[in-house]
Amino acid sequence: MASILARLPMSAADAGDADTEAYLSALSTALDDGRIVGDEARALADLAGAAGLGASQLAELNQRFLESLREAAFEDGILAAAELKQLRTAARALAVPDYFDDLRSDPPPNSVEPTAKRAARPRRCGYCRGAGHYRSTCPQLKA
Repeated sequence: MASILARLPMSAADAGDADTEAYLSALSTALDDGRIVGDEARALADLAGAAGLGASQLAELNQRFLESLREAAFEDGILAAAELKQLRTAARALAVPDYFDDLRSDPPPNSVEPTAKRAARPRRCGYCRGAGHYRSTCPQLKA
């Protein structure tokens, strides 16, 4: 999990405010081992409560986080089986186990099977949630 988390493009400027950034930072730390346990869950709930985040806002933040993980995993253009496993582990920890069901890992380089591609689910921006682009090419960030 640490390999994908280390490549997360999300920064304080993307998050919007200090409370949100603190939540996302704590979420990243909590997911480093692939699961969120007792004290980590309480700390995340405390941060969300202090930031005044409601359930729908928290779900949206978690979805932005997962999309950032997706973007980081595809940074090199290849989705390894280990990366896909890490993505699915993170999604399960955030109570959306089927979030990455649209993805298929690429076969190892010396495999004779044709390269697997992503399923038809459109890519989503981790910033504006718009379909068809990732955060790095978001038109709202370039404006």
